[in-house]
Amino acid sequence: MKLLFTLCLLIASAELSSEVWPLPIPLETGHLLGAGRPAGKPPVPLVDELSILGMGSNNVIALLERSQVGSSWRVRTKGLDLVNDSVLWQQDWEDWGDDDLFSLWWETHRNEISIPLQRWKISPLDYQLGEFPVILDEEYYLAFLRRTNDVATGLLARLEVILQSTGRGVKTVLDLTGTWRWATLLGFVPSPFENRLALVLLIQPEGWAGDQQPLRFLVTGASLKAGFELP
Repeated sequence: MKLLFTLCLLIASAELSSEVWPLPIPLETGHLLGAGRPAGKPPVPLVDELSILGMGSNNVIALLERSQVGSSWRVRTKGLDLVNDSVLWQQDWEDWGDDDLFSLWWETHRNEISIPLQRWKISPLDYQLGEFPVILDEEYYLAFLRRTNDVATGLLARLEVILQSTGRGVKTVLDLTGTWRWATLLGFVPSPFENRLALVLLIQPEGWAGDQQPLRFLVTGASLKAGFELP
């Protein structure tokens, strides 16, 4: 049993002022990636960082992504609707090349970043990634990433995330077509307001760098109550 998903505990964890925005803590992925781990060993090292700034009772999650581009970093914040995965806002900045200076960067930009967070009534969170199964109301939930390869190229052409409940059945929460070299489902971050998860995937797109293309995060929402079909 990896997680006992108790809503009361999550709500208590979210009782923070929406006007206080501490330095974001990146999601810890080291224990999930590597030979023999459920997520599998990625083809290149993971350099990007993903932090969960917070969530709102309106099914919105706020994210901060740091992506290394050459010797510098790009910083992006965005709001994602966990019902339909639409992007509600997005902000981009260039960061210094020195990773140790991010705390100074954050102090400089924190007030600017907080404007859409307050508008969407986001509450700060410091969650780390949970691992399946999830247990809620005496039901077990498991999630699987189904990968379909293109016969001609051998690359991934379709990614589907399947969520299965012991009492409710099965549903597809993500169905994407495109071109990727590698993909895995890392885990989830639970909403403190309702029975919903933000699922976090790690993907390697096809790009100009070939098999050295950097890994990227992908986040999608999943309700634990709606949309299931019994077999």
